[in-house]
Formats: sequence, structure tokens, C-alpha cells
Amino acid sequence: MNNTCTDKCAWYKKYKQGERCPFYVETVWNPNNGDGRPTVVKDCAPKRSVLLQMEAHNQMIGLQAASEQERNKIHNILEVVAAATDQPKLLK
Repeated sequence: MNNTCTDKCAWYKKYKQGERCPFYVETVWNPNNGDGRPTVVKDCAPKRSVLLQMEAHNQMIGLQAASEQERNKIHNILEVVAAATDQPKLLK
């Protein structure tokens, strides 16, 4: 994760320091890279919120796609079972 509180932000420029900005947030992350050292990330809360929201949205799209694939597989299985038992009411 990279810092989102940078000198490119208008709030950062206004307050001359990130720590004085009302949207400044420091978070500590434990990365999964195996070294075990926590990482301090200096963030602009609105920017980080948007980034996390986009990540959650992408995960939901992946879940929806997986759910649709499973639904299609189950429908195919029911078609085979209905054809084998000659009971079309299984598909309703």
C-alpha cells in the first residue's frame, strides 16, 4: 500500500503538513509478504475510502460471476436428471 497523503493534494498544500489536515489518517497494516513488519500508511481518508470501495466492488463482481457459474452448472445437472427420469417438473 502506498501513502495517499501527498503534496499533490489541495488539503496538504493548505495545511503545509499532512498531519494537520482534518482528513489525515495513519493506519498500520500487517502485510502478507512474510517479513512480519507492520507498515504505517499515511492516508487521506476520502481517497483511501474510495480505493477500498473499488476493491470491495471488484470482489462483489467476482462473487456474482462465481454464483452465476454455479447456478448454470446446477441447471445443467437438473436437465440431465429430468431427461434421465423423464420428469420435466424438476426444472420448475
